[in-house]
Amino acid sequence: MDLTRYPAVTTWRSSRSKTGCTTCRSRRVKCDERRPVCHNCSRLRKKCGYLEGHEHDSRLTYSSAPVLPTSTGINQGLGQEALSPSMALLNSDFDLGEWGDILEDSDWLGSSSILPSAEDLSSHTTRQDSLERGSNMFPYFTSSVNPPFITPFDSANWDLARQYIAGLAPSNTFIAAAIQCVQVLYRSLDQGNDISDAMQSYFSAKSIYLTMLSSDDQGLEPVLIVTFLLCIFEIVAQQEMIPHTLKQKDPLISKIDTWAKLQPWPPIARRITVWLRWLHTKSMHLGGRGILSPQIFALLPVDRHPVPPLFFLHEDPPEPGLELLEPTMSALFHFYDELQDISVQASALNRHHRSRGTVADETGVHWISINIANHLNSLWQTRPWLLRHPTTGLFSSHLQHNQLCDMLVVLCRVCYFAETIYLDRAQSKDRTASPDAQRARQEIRLSVDEFSSRATTQKHLDAAFLWPLFLYAVESRTGADVDWALSKLRLIQDPLWQSETVTTFIQDLTSEQLSRGERVDSRLFCLQRYGGPPPYI
Repeated sequence: MDLTRYPAVTTWRSSRSKTGCTTCRSRRVKCDERRPVCHNCSRLRKKCGYLEGHEHDSRLTYSSAPVLPTSTGINQGLGQEALSPSMALLNSDFDLGEWGDILEDSDWLGSSSILPSAEDLSSHTTRQDSLERGSNMFPYFTSSVNPPFITPFDSANWDLARQYIAGLAPSNTFIAAAIQCVQVLYRSLDQGNDISDAMQSYFSAKSIYLTMLSSDDQGLEPVLIVTFLLCIFEIVAQQEMIPHTLKQKDPLISKIDTWAKLQPWPPIARRITVWLRWLHTKSMHLGGRGILSPQIFALLPVDRHPVPPLFFLHEDPPEPGLELLEPTMSALFHFYDELQDISVQASALNRHHRSRGTVADETGVHWISINIANHLNSLWQTRPWLLRHPTTGLFSSHLQHNQLCDMLVVLCRVCYFAETIYLDRAQSKDRTASPDAQRARQEIRLSVDEFSSRATTQKHLDAAFLWPLFLYAVESRTGADVDWALSKLRLIQDPLWQSETVTTFIQDLTSEQLSRGERVDSRLFCLQRYGGPPPYI
């Protein structure tokens, strides 16, 4: 993919915070070092910990700072007062590729108390033994961890991958540490608890990860797995940190550069590469900076051949009916994958990613947008057969798989129409949506209403609908249309996707647009209103 579509943005960088409490150090902010609770932690109601003894001693002490009383453990709502502290942690548009890794001096984070004992890391003779041992070590990870933006779009393969990854943990300390931090974070948010323990687990895993990169003992697969696990932690903890694992320079880039010449990559590595690009696309939306540095983006292979499913990772046969649905899910997977490639191209047209305003600028954007629109139209013309017909009755009689495929078909449809709107909004200087974008809005509403009417529960909507509903709402010109979108958004309750934060952001943004009678730049609005960039949608 041509990296000229993703120009580097010169941005302000902060200096590393080398003193103060561990929370301020991890956030890279100045700490007044007040004991027992510093001013920042008191204001944000976070745990405040100080290193006891020498600078690099891993023993920490914590104060009894109160915890935010929210359902997510991070923030509740997006009111100007409520959101500013947490979203300010994402303050400004940092160029993390120039930052390097923020933990390069943090050998005090090398505590391994969270890791399995040596007995737990004993080797096993068969793959099935490893899978069972991994499931026993990390039961929540193997049963309940579902990363946003990857599931439900590739749920079947993610379920196989997490079982396989957990099976590697008994013999790989690096993977075990990464799984542990992800498991603690996702479980804490799911249960509405504070995530301070998860952050400490992350810092330990990240310190161990840096050790992993400094040696040549680990190959492509384990390094890519640990990198991916840290990324799905950072994506979910976006209000506590800025994703930076794939923004560092050496030695990760040198390793990927070497491995990129060794094609083809194993199927699990190819799948993870696709998932990382999906996460990058979502983090590029609305002027975001992405999770991949330009160098790593260029090195990761773009797999235009069918990416094989991961059923071979397990010796047991797939669930009844699942093998019959695999071709269906594979076709939808590749359609959605190409849609994400188009979406990241549309993001590159945003005025936060490239110069806009002059005649030359707008002429260039015009021709690029025509090419993207042609790509989008070509994708739709060659879409899978299932996207051309109603979904009812097309799938296996197995209820769970039927519902999953039904939802995937609807999601692929509404995500296509969402990208039509997004392209129009990214490249247009007009104050209102184009006729194509307005028709796309109607298709989104029709598809969501039809899906809701036949869903088993009409009191819940999957968080994967956030992006189409966001674009429907911000292109609405009447209060009734906005109210419909908000009514659907309130059916989404998922702290991993920051659903409450996104819903309140949409409500405030659309209110501002209706009062002004024109489009409002969503990123600038969020920076001015809340003190930080928009959440990933």
